[in-house]
Amino acid sequence: MERIGTPLILGLLIGALITGQTSSQAAGAQPLFCAEALSRPSAEMIRVQGLIDRPPTEVESLLPLIYRDTKLLNEVKQLRGAEKAQALKLYARQVLPKGERNKHLLMVVTDYALSLVIAINLAAQASGHPMAGPEMIAAIPPTLAIADLLSGFVHKYLDSWASSEGFLGGAVRAFRFHHESPSGMSDNTYLENTGDTATYLAPLFGLVAAAPLAGVHVDPVVGTSSLVLLLTLMNSQIFHAQAHLTTPSAFFAYLQKLRLSLRKDQHLLHHRPPFETDFAAINGWTSPPMRKVWPFLDLILWRATQKIQGQWIQDPRSIPTEVAEEIKKGLIEIPLELLLYTQAYEKRLPEDPELRQMILAAREAWRTEFANTRRANYIALSAADPELAQRLWREEQLDNPWIFGTSIVPLESGITVH
Repeated sequence: MERIGTPLILGLLIGALITGQTSSQAAGAQPLFCAEALSRPSAEMIRVQGLIDRPPTEVESLLPLIYRDTKLLNEVKQLRGAEKAQALKLYARQVLPKGERNKHLLMVVTDYALSLVIAINLAAQASGHPMAGPEMIAAIPPTLAIADLLSGFVHKYLDSWASSEGFLGGAVRAFRFHHESPSGMSDNTYLENTGDTATYLAPLFGLVAAAPLAGVHVDPVVGTSSLVLLLTLMNSQIFHAQAHLTTPSAFFAYLQKLRLSLRKDQHLLHHRPPFETDFAAINGWTSPPMRKVWPFLDLILWRATQKIQGQWIQDPRSIPTEVAEEIKKGLIEIPLELLLYTQAYEKRLPEDPELRQMILAAREAWRTEFANTRRANYIALSAADPELAQRLWREEQLDNPWIFGTSIVPLESGITVH
């Protein structure tokens, strides 16, 4: 008889939870600032991607970070108190569409039905074995620790290592924005918080449930661990959401009291800039030992890929000294997203005066380059339809004063970004 082992289950889980890693990394961020020569002034170290050379009517779909996310962030940052909190929640929903409710409902119901089948199979396997019950119960605590660690790796991957472009781009940006509006996910329904994860895990639920039908013996302890692991991970965002509530549900309040569910005081450590620690989202057991591991892994990946990571983009103050020196030497690219975050959150500019000035110069140079390129596109459009070109150019300036300044510049004149 074949035996399904824990390594196989864990390997499949990691693959299911981090779907699209290769395509996401291959797509990469869209860097618009390239330091190609040490001798050039920083204002000249600009490489504008072909995206901004597209026709004006395509801008909304091609540059969502520029013309939607950052615009809204710049508007939201002007608000205060309850008005700001509400605006942040509305923005979070625009960043990540919620998907199809019926599909999520089907996946959640399917996973719970398969869980019932697995539980029945386990009961049958354990019958007649007096020690099976205690051994199955003893497997639960280490399984919860594994679930917590896996949730931390997935959270860290989406926060730091995945690209905001490609297959998981929406999830990456939503996780990043969650740092700006932590309470937003508490407004989500159960299906919104579990539907996507349930979809990814459904094949694994099916694999464990169907094993006995295929003549594969699943050890009761391994089967119990698999079931607990799958159910816990499917509900990981529920554990996470409850950690953001001042008054969690009675059930989760009890679990938090027993230290079986992540508490708010634990998880708040993750939501303090620079967002680089305490990624575990189930019970937080594995967060303390991982606090030294995450920065170590960050530097290993940095040395291997030379890729600016998500938490450094969201809060450039967290850029390690080694990485900062590479940027200042002009050896790597500064992603556009980093420039946009410092535009929305000026207080997150690095304390290093040289790096700070380099980012500011790059941002202003990019704005000027971008504005002039957009103007050139509208001038080209005016050859076919002068009235439409003038109207679209004016609307674009009015909608994006953080790029074009507060003064409306006629299409025929030059651009000055204030």
